[in-house]
Amino acid sequence: MPQKVQSSLSFRKNTPGRRMASVRQNAQYEGQLYSFQYTSYGPSPTKKRPNIDKQPLLLLAYRGADRIWKAQNGRSYIYGFNLNYLNPHRRLEVVEALIEIFRTKPGQSLTYQQLKDSLEVPTGLEDSIFRKYDIRGSKLRKLKEVNLDTYVDYLRRSLKTRD
Repeated sequence: MPQKVQSSLSFRKNTPGRRMASVRQNAQYEGQLYSFQYTSYGPSPTKKRPNIDKQPLLLLAYRGADRIWKAQNGRSYIYGFNLNYLNPHRRLEVVEALIEIFRTKPGQSLTYQQLKDSLEVPTGLEDSIFRKYDIRGSKLRKLKEVNLDTYVDYLRRSLKTRD
């Protein structure tokens, strides 16, 4: 199980980004970084399981050429790496590395394996930050695409005031 999510919920809710109607929207931008409010459900819709992170910062991993994939159960999901599970200094390093990747290869969509290999993010059973999110109904709300340059400035300012 990941360590407690770093940084305050207020910080995560105020992550700068451009609002999107849905993840199915065909917006193309460099970075594939999303912020959203997420509610997970337990075995039945009436029994909620507590969220570990109610406001994920997801580095989207493509599955083939698709940002959304349909599982055998018929549900649609997005998946990727929830950067909120990294401590803020490591998160800053990862975002800076992403900026460099997209500067050298503009418009590139990265798969799970490419992200794992190039960013060296935790993927073991004990420390994985890899997550999938069901996009049905009201589970995923207040979706924003997050510009990497804007986010790195926001994170740096936050770290300066915290240190």
